[in-house]
Amino acid sequence: MSTFIPVDEAEILSLFLETLIYGARLFIALWTISVVLIFRRGEDGQAQRRLLPIGFFMVAGATSHILVDVVRLVQAFVTVPQAGGAIAYYHNVKNPLHITKTVLYVSQTLLGDGILIWRCYIVCQKRLRVLFPLVAVWIATACCGYAISISFAVAAPGTTVFSTALNWVTSFGSLTAAINIICTSAIAYRIWSTGRLSQWQGSTSLWPIFVVVIETGMLYTAAILAFLITYLAGSNGQYIALDMMTQIVGVSFCLIVLQTQLQVYTRTEQMSTIRFVNGNTRVVSTGMTESWTAKATKGTAQQMQTLVPAGEA
Repeated sequence: MSTFIPVDEAEILSLFLETLIYGARLFIALWTISVVLIFRRGEDGQAQRRLLPIGFFMVAGATSHILVDVVRLVQAFVTVPQAGGAIAYYHNVKNPLHITKTVLYVSQTLLGDGILIWRCYIVCQKRLRVLFPLVAVWIATACCGYAISISFAVAAPGTTVFSTALNWVTSFGSLTAAINIICTSAIAYRIWSTGRLSQWQGSTSLWPIFVVVIETGMLYTAAILAFLITYLAGSNGQYIALDMMTQIVGVSFCLIVLQTQLQVYTRTEQMSTIRFVNGNTRVVSTGMTESWTAKATKGTAQQMQTLVPAGEA
């Protein structure tokens, strides 16, 4: 099976690209935290602040992943000389650091998928028939992901990443892609349908959030597909896609939180409060007028804040 690019070159390139994305991710994460802390008024601010621990965990996981990559690079080229050099080092799937890196990636992916499932559950009006199938797929994804790490730990000497856990890796990638596509599509549809109602009522448009949800979903889906294609083709380019995916998970999370937060508080320039009671929409404007709209659909009450699920926890 041709690998197209030597594994040592692939690892160096993947670390370089991962570092670039990590820098952008760190900037976006700090920006998101600043926005959440600055716009901390009312219930929306409380809901958004509950997301901060999740953001910190994701940043910690991404930082640990990149540190492991740096240590592996130093060991491969400097401190752990062995027969076969760096190529033999990187092909050793039983290496504890390689297993640690895999566990970090799987955990980061599961956290991102879990957040996406919870967001989808809230946006879909907390329907259990939406939650249970997605949770079942998430559990299957977790089993496949950690089975990859176990397969590496018990692999026979001389086996490669392409022969050790082919079925587990393929299943894991396919399942996480399915979760991302299904949840993103469901959330986008809810935003689109709610956005049409909001425009009809003369409210602030939800299209900016619709666009960012679609874009982040497409970004992550493209990364997953790139990983699966390169892995199934037997290319070491899969290391590049894999390391980039670890950072993209957090970028997608921060972008959606950031866009939602900015959109919510842009509305406050035009309205002082918005409350939804029994399907009716009460708008108290910054002027002296007050209006009622009785045609709000069920679930519109959460058209902004439910895009970020942790606030409902």
